[in-house]
Amino acid sequence: MGYNSRIVINDPAPYPQDPNIKVGAMNRLKMIKELGFGIYLDGGPIYGEILLPIKAAPKGLKPGEMVDVFLYFDSEDRIIATTVAPLAKVGGFGAMRVVQTTPVGAFLDWGIPAK
Repeated sequence: MGYNSRIVINDPAPYPQDPNIKVGAMNRLKMIKELGFGIYLDGGPIYGEILLPIKAAPKGLKPGEMVDVFLYFDSEDRIIATTVAPLAKVGGFGAMRVVQTTPVGAFLDWGIPAK
């Protein structure tokens, strides 16, 4: 643990793509509704409603307002939004700290809080 690694973030090609919304990048999306656990953003016809967990949501955001978010796939392959910018984005690279290694692989701190 604690080793520095450099990785390249690749485009999530096997998933459907929307030319107006880019997973692995910052996007400006419209708020649709708020529930107790988060805010839903308009992901368009391909992605539908995208969850922005309440802990990452700006206070006072109202339906119809726009918010800048980074989109990524969670451990269950759902698209999730966050207002936190990661250490690297699709097409880029960054130095990240290895936080755990297992027989499955290495887990890196890429700047996005885990669940």
